[in-house]
Amino acid sequence: MTRLKGNLVSTSIPWSPRRLFIAAMLAAVSVGPAYAGETQGLLAEGTRWQTPYYVIDSNKPGPTVMIVGGVHGNEVAGAKAAEIIRHWVIVRGKLLVVPRANAPALLADKRCDPNEPTETRDLNRNFPCKGGLYKPRGAAAEALWQLTERTKPDWLVDLHEGIDFRKTSKSTGGSIIGTNSEEVVRIAKIMLDAVNATIDNPKQKHVMLMGPARGSLARAAWERLQAKAIILETCRKDPLDVRVRQHELMVHLLLTNLKMIDQPVPARPLRRNIPSDDSTTNAPRALGWRPASIPPPAFVVCRSGHILLCESEEFW
Repeated sequence: MTRLKGNLVSTSIPWSPRRLFIAAMLAAVSVGPAYAGETQGLLAEGTRWQTPYYVIDSNKPGPTVMIVGGVHGNEVAGAKAAEIIRHWVIVRGKLLVVPRANAPALLADKRCDPNEPTETRDLNRNFPCKGGLYKPRGAAAEALWQLTERTKPDWLVDLHEGIDFRKTSKSTGGSIIGTNSEEVVRIAKIMLDAVNATIDNPKQKHVMLMGPARGSLARAAWERLQAKAIILETCRKDPLDVRVRQHELMVHLLLTNLKMIDQPVPARPLRRNIPSDDSTTNAPRALGWRPASIPPPAFVVCRSGHILLCESEEFW
């Protein structure tokens, strides 16, 4: 098993030239600007809440989209997806990405920071809302809200996860939570069609919900800043790589519809077991897969549309 952390790579097995090349490429893109239009900053600098954010500016007129991951520390797919998304190149507008909004909780692998007082423990209940808080509560919420206010995003997308599938439980896993906007509903339906095309089990297909929780970042952005806000919820019963890829696909569809991206979603394999009786075919065009961009034998595209990894642990 190979592990990557920051710029350090360690392994308990011999490195092949291909493994060394992949690790070097991953290390190269894990730090520093994605391209000339990227700038970086720190939220809550000098505190235990300190975490980086990234601004990708095309220097061309267009919408501003804010992507937030890791608000809850045990919902790691959003944080991983946001870290990937920040390297995307946009052709118009501005993209702001906060991959690890709740750094202490992510470090503890807990929904909330265990060292935070009970009344401010859940970061996603600490933002201003009608009939509730007038201003953000706690240092982390205050820093993130100040950034949101300065940015004034046209769209805010918060990446989350649920413990079970919404179709079979009260959990929000496998759902898109929208706000009261025709454009949000339109985009959400496009996302649902695309992500559900990759899911075979009807009980695991994603559904549309309305109204983010009071005190949540998405609701605050909608109510206070009139942003088009949306929460994307994957389900933790799915493998991590599947959940990350679902977040990527849905965000990419939004940016494509806003004409901020003119390329298919970057091809990247998913680690799943490959059925021996399955055959390859073309992936759905809606998902933007580009099999030729990954050298064989990195993945196989099956009839169901899933991308299946044949090898390489280095991608995580």
